[in-house]
Amino acid sequence: MREIKKEADGRGNVILLTVIAIVTMIIVVVGATFAYLASSVQSGDISNINATTEGGSDLLLINAGEDLSLVANLDNFNETAGNLTGQVDANVLLQTNNKNEVTYDYRVYLTVPNNDFEYTSGMCYVKPATDAIVVDNQEDCLADSSSNVWATVDGTGFACYASPTQVVNAFYTNEITCLSNPNYMWSQSNIAELVLDLYQSTGESVEKATCEAQGVCVSNTRTIVGGVTTSADCKSNNPNNTWLPNISENGLCYGVIKTADLTTLTTTEGTNLSLIDSVSIKATDGQTKHYYKGIVTLINFGHNQIVNGNKAFNGSLNFERIIPSQNSVVD
Repeated sequence: MREIKKEADGRGNVILLTVIAIVTMIIVVVGATFAYLASSVQSGDISNINATTEGGSDLLLINAGEDLSLVANLDNFNETAGNLTGQVDANVLLQTNNKNEVTYDYRVYLTVPNNDFEYTSGMCYVKPATDAIVVDNQEDCLADSSSNVWATVDGTGFACYASPTQVVNAFYTNEITCLSNPNYMWSQSNIAELVLDLYQSTGESVEKATCEAQGVCVSNTRTIVGGVTTSADCKSNNPNNTWLPNISENGLCYGVIKTADLTTLTTTEGTNLSLIDSVSIKATDGQTKHYYKGIVTLINFGHNQIVNGNKAFNGSLNFERIIPSQNSVVD
């Protein structure tokens, strides 16, 4: 365990990081006007799994990659700065001298024992009279009318209001400042704020231009939009969509195989978020290598994200061999 102290402009904090093998860790500390972020990705350990099979010996090597340290401040994460990203590189190697094809299966999953992040996007509205409440549950509220708003006046209890007036003032673009005014109420938008994109390359060489012309389109809630194959179509489909292009590096092409909204994600003991349920790696009298990139992004909305002040996300990105007698990963 390591202790990190941050003291700036009277905002003293003590943040504890638990270092685990193959781990992705993000800590956010928000200042009075915008955000500080401290991120540490500890994944330098190598996990070796050796197995002997009839006719030869095999080595299945899982490499978690190098450590990554990411620190944000008011200079690189402010109203005009872009998103903040950190990257973990990993690979899985199968080496064998068996003259027959050898196959191993492995899985990739994420465990998040601690996360108290919240969604910071939303809208501030003028609180109408009590009789403006129309229904008492969110599903009926939003299905009944496109002008209805599911909002809170105290940060805990929610109700459905018909056609309230939006507050057009940059100061009130977050829940804390909005609810500081007793005449206002806050409607939260579940827009992904902390995300993980897992990229994979199976080691085949692809031309750079061919690789980077492809990608996936995702919504602002991190759902892959089907049938969209270009960046232009992604945005024309919905201006809030994001195009995630393939990554070309060292002759290899990495494509997104899983994208996840981590903003409020937590897992309990014995459960996890499955990123890849099962993937096979095969080799015959030689070696095969699979390559991965895990890219974590804190999205900068350009509004004050102070709601996530002094919040922490701790998660472990796991690569694990599937032994036939083991149960499958539980979502």
